[in-house]
Amino acid sequence: MVRPSSSHYAPVGGHASPAVGRRPSPFSSRRVHPALLVLFLVAAALFLVPHYSLSDTVDGSTAEQNAQASTPTRWGRIGELVGALGVLRDAQPAAVAPKPRWPECLRRRQLSREDHKHRVAFLFMVHTAETLEGARQTVETLWDEDDLFVVHADKKMNETVVQQYRQSMTVCGNVEFVSDDDRVDVRWGKFSEVEAEIALVKHALRSDVPWSKTVLLDGTSWPRLNAKKRQTWLSLWDSALENNGTGPAPVPVCTPECGRPVNKRGWGVTCGDCRRGPARCADDECKTLDLTPGGAHVRKDHQWFLLTRDMAEYAVAGPDFDEWAAYFTRVHASSEHYFVTLQYAQYPTLGKLPPPVYVDWARPCKTHPSTNGAHPCELGIRDLDSIRRGDGLFARKIRMNETALKTALINGEEAAVDLSRPLDSAAFLD
Repeated sequence: MVRPSSSHYAPVGGHASPAVGRRPSPFSSRRVHPALLVLFLVAAALFLVPHYSLSDTVDGSTAEQNAQASTPTRWGRIGELVGALGVLRDAQPAAVAPKPRWPECLRRRQLSREDHKHRVAFLFMVHTAETLEGARQTVETLWDEDDLFVVHADKKMNETVVQQYRQSMTVCGNVEFVSDDDRVDVRWGKFSEVEAEIALVKHALRSDVPWSKTVLLDGTSWPRLNAKKRQTWLSLWDSALENNGTGPAPVPVCTPECGRPVNKRGWGVTCGDCRRGPARCADDECKTLDLTPGGAHVRKDHQWFLLTRDMAEYAVAGPDFDEWAAYFTRVHASSEHYFVTLQYAQYPTLGKLPPPVYVDWARPCKTHPSTNGAHPCELGIRDLDSIRRGDGLFARKIRMNETALKTALINGEEAAVDLSRPLDSAAFLD
C-alpha cells in the first residue's frame, strides 16, 4: 500500500505533569529561558521584516501594498507576543501539526490569463491508495490557479490514508475532495459508479471556480499534451461542437431487431448491448424506446467524459434527471452509458466529438477478473509513439511507477518531474 511521506504524520505530543505546590516564576524556571529567547528573536524578525500573507499573490502591486501596510503593525505584533508570555508558562506542549506535502499554496500559472481561455474542472475517481497517489501526481503536474481539481475517494478506502491526502492536497484552495457524506462505495459494473461521477460533477458545479469544461479522469491518467497544447486541443473540440460533431454519433445500443417479442415473456436475445438494460424498441424502425424518458435512445461510449458546463448541469440536474437515474439503476455497466446518453438526449442531432482520453483497447490485454470482460491495456514506454499518434488530452492506464513514459510525455515542455520520489510543487514553480 502506498502511503504519503512521513511528513503527513503528526507526532503525538507529550503532556506536562500537573504542577505540584507553588508555580515557579517564569524568570526562575530554566525551562522558560529558551522560550523567551525564541520569542525575542521572532519579535525582532517580525519588527524588521515586512509581513506577507500566504494568500497574497506575487505581483508587484500587492507586495508593495503589503510592505506599506506592515509598518504600523510591527509594534502591535510584538505587543501580542509579549502579552502571550503569561499564557506560555501555563501551556502544555501540543502535537506538532503535520507538514503538508505542498509547503505553501504559492500562486503559479502555467499560462497567462489571456492564453487560458478554457478553464477546466478536472475530476478524479480513485479507489486505492495507489490510484490516489497517482491522482496526486497528475494534479500537481496540471495545477494552475485558474482551474479546479476535485477528487472522489471510494468509500471503501482506508480513512486514515484519505484524510492524510485530503490534508496535503487541499492546501491550495482549488484542489478539493468530495465530502465524506457524498462519497460512494463504488461497485464495478453497478450504478454506484455513476453515483460517484454525479457526486464529482455536482461538487464542481457548487465551486466558485468559473470553469467552462469538465473532464473525468482516474489515478492512472496522465496528460498527453502540455498546457498550451491542451488549450489548443480544447479550442478544436469547441469547433467540432459548434459544427455539430466530426462524424456520426455513437450508435444507439438498441436496433430494430430489439423489439419486444410479441405475446412472449422475456427480452430479445440477439440485441448485444441493448440487453444490458430493460428498454426495447417501441416501433418497427426503432425510432424510440419504450422505457426511457421521452423515448430517447441509449448510447454507449467510454465513461471518461468531457462536458461543457451546460452539458454537466443537464446530466445531474436536468428536467429528466430523476427518471434517467431510476432507469440506469437497472442497466449493467451504466457508467459506459449514462453521460453519453444524456449528452445526446440534450443534443439529439450532435455528431461524434473527439475523445478526451486515449485508451488502448486494440491489443489483446488481460480480462477483468470478475467478469472475464475486456480490459484496456496498461501503457508503458513502448507505447509512447502510439500515445503521441493518438488523440485526447490524457492517456489512461499508466501506472504510478511508469517514470520513463511520464517523463517522455512531459518531454521538457513542462517543468520536469522526478517521479522516483513524492512530487514537490516547488519543482513546478518558475
